[in-house]
Amino acid sequence: MQFPLSASNRRLTLWTLAALLLLAGWDAGGLDLPAARLLAGPHGFALQNHWLLTKVLHQGVLPLSWLLVVWITLGVWWPTLGQQKLDAGARLRWAGSTWLALLVVDLLKLASRTSCPWDLAEFGGTAVHVSHWAWGVLDGGAGHCFPAGHATAGFAFVSGFFAWRRTAPALARRWLAGALVAGTVLGLSQQLRGAHFTSHTLWTAFLCWSIAWAVHAMPALVAGRAPRASKVPQALLVFWVANIFATTMGETAGDAVSRTLAVGYATASLVFLALFALALTAQLRNVRYRPLAYWSLMAASTMAGTTIADYLDLTVGLGYVRTALLLATALALVLVNWRWAIGRIAVDNIRTTPEELFYWTTILLTSTLGTALADWVADGTGFVGGALVFAALLALVAALHVRRAWSPALLFWSACVLTRPLGAMLGDTLTEAHALGGLALGRISASLVIAGLIFATTVLMARLQRHAVAVPLPA
Repeated sequence: MQFPLSASNRRLTLWTLAALLLLAGWDAGGLDLPAARLLAGPHGFALQNHWLLTKVLHQGVLPLSWLLVVWITLGVWWPTLGQQKLDAGARLRWAGSTWLALLVVDLLKLASRTSCPWDLAEFGGTAVHVSHWAWGVLDGGAGHCFPAGHATAGFAFVSGFFAWRRTAPALARRWLAGALVAGTVLGLSQQLRGAHFTSHTLWTAFLCWSIAWAVHAMPALVAGRAPRASKVPQALLVFWVANIFATTMGETAGDAVSRTLAVGYATASLVFLALFALALTAQLRNVRYRPLAYWSLMAASTMAGTTIADYLDLTVGLGYVRTALLLATALALVLVNWRWAIGRIAVDNIRTTPEELFYWTTILLTSTLGTALADWVADGTGFVGGALVFAALLALVAALHVRRAWSPALLFWSACVLTRPLGAMLGDTLTEAHALGGLALGRISASLVIAGLIFATTVLMARLQRHAVAVPLPA
């Protein structure tokens, strides 16, 4: 894998590594607590409720930050105030990296057990000091303090530096300076109140920087020879069987990490999103369809979809209906933008990187939506009843395909959404307790067995495609 290390990229790499070493040194030296002691005493933090820190720098800044996020996002389609100088890809990466930074920091906060300085017994609270690296260790406080979420209202906009650094270097430097100053001021204001340790702010800055750099480096990372053939398999009957198996493994493996290993839905979502990103990078580097890369990415998408849906349903508390509506809206927006950006929604001839990014974003959303729908329907009908409902709907989609009544792309993605709950319910049937209507099989062992079935199915699929012996479903 090649990456163009120009003089500019080399400097960025050195600065990033230096920042990482300094951060590691700060944490290794245990400097958070001594720094907090400079600002507080046994009775707490003197500036905890100061009006400037609470009303202005905490509550007042957030609406302005969200307005800037909305402007950057809308600029993908309707560029204004100079955004026209950036191509559509750069504007999309700018918006995407900003949102991704906000999402990652939020997920980490929800998964973290680390409490804030004002919760420590030393400063009038009840918690003991535990490093944020002691993942999952309870400290007796409220937790959910690491990293510094409020500082993302400034640091998330370092993405503007990477968006503009080629087109307008001077403007890029101003974006960088503004984001770093804003994030530092907001982070420091929270430290003065006792809401965060110093390292929380520093790690937030590093995360936002790294995410923005990675997203904007993606075109160079995946650059290579033009694909010679489609990079996705034909949507044959055996493809849908493998799809259901992949979704089943997504349910069992996702629950194995989040529930059996008890890491929680937020942490599990981060783990599987990281796997999804790695598998996506490998898939983008290929120049043709490779079963191992494709189905590894498909499995990663179903595992991530399972835990993200559970995170939205249960941890965030949206519930089944609101989660399903939110995800259905997001799916519709992605499909509309796919059609707008590419000019068509192909499902059987994916060759270019933009098409693949839309394809796999849609796959991830269908996985998440399907899991939410499965939980919603199973809550009222049980696993078997729910499976019958979705099997009937899938049969209807197949009939519409045979009659050529609807768009092939619409039928394909409808089938994708419906195979997800079918596989999820099969997974729940295998692993849930007898009292809940399941077979009570182990989640880890069930996942390994299903992985073997996916492998066998993909081998069969390759042979069928070579000999063109199969019955096509929506394509």
